[in-house]
Amino acid sequence: MNTVQSPCISICRMNADDAFCTGCWRSREEIAAWGIANDATRLEILGKLHERREAAGGGKRRETRRRGPS
Repeated sequence: MNTVQSPCISICRMNADDAFCTGCWRSREEIAAWGIANDATRLEILGKLHERREAAGGGKRRETRRRGPS
């Protein structure tokens, strides 16, 4: 059973410049693989998206209806 939750924050738009979602910072391939990925793979994806967000100058995740304050 997978216990690592999706990083989706219900802001689903793919950035044309780098092909990452502007909400969760995952690639199309990572989004597609998430449903069948085990926890180890999910944690690897989370590590990559955190690096992407930081490299782009992003701070903490945005608050949404789905997730409260970080």
